Amino acid sequence: MRRQARLAWLALALALVAIDLATKGLYPYDGTYHRVVVEGLLSFRPVYNAAGIWSFPIPSVVLIVATALAVPLLALWILLPPHARAWESAGKALVLGGAAGNLYDRLAHDGRVRDFIDVIVPVVRYKWPTFNVADMAIVVGIGLLLVAGFRGKGAAEAAPG
Repeated sequence: MRRQARLAWLALALALVAIDLATKGLYPYDGTYHRVVVEGLLSFRPVYNAAGIWSFPIPSVVLIVATALAVPLLALWILLPPHARAWESAGKALVLGGAAGNLYDRLAHDGRVRDFIDVIVPVVRYKWPTFNVADMAIVVGIGLLLVAGFRGKGAAEAAPG
């Protein structure tokens, strides 16, 4: 992968950090705001989340250290492979951007992440754990990495550049 393509993927990761932090800054996190977007399906309710993925309780020190180690490793993961495929590079950039956005929150907000998106799965009336743009980027990025892995090297598209 050429240097320009690598820098483009890093730019995508940085853009995701900016979007994540901008959307998190739209709401007060004092428990007073709740906006229903689609009744029974989607609402915005800002909360601080001191737990890990899907609100699984993990000590914040462990989360901060793990994320602080993961962010630069993900950046290297994007920069080093000479023949990365587009799906793989996009997935890496999304995971890096999401991890960096949540790391910023953990460092700036006493080990907590700002979450604000509430989704209810209508068929079973299950309330999904509250999440944010960074979380969405991580999930989509992991999905793209899985797709890249299943596609195999023979059928994969070459990364741009």
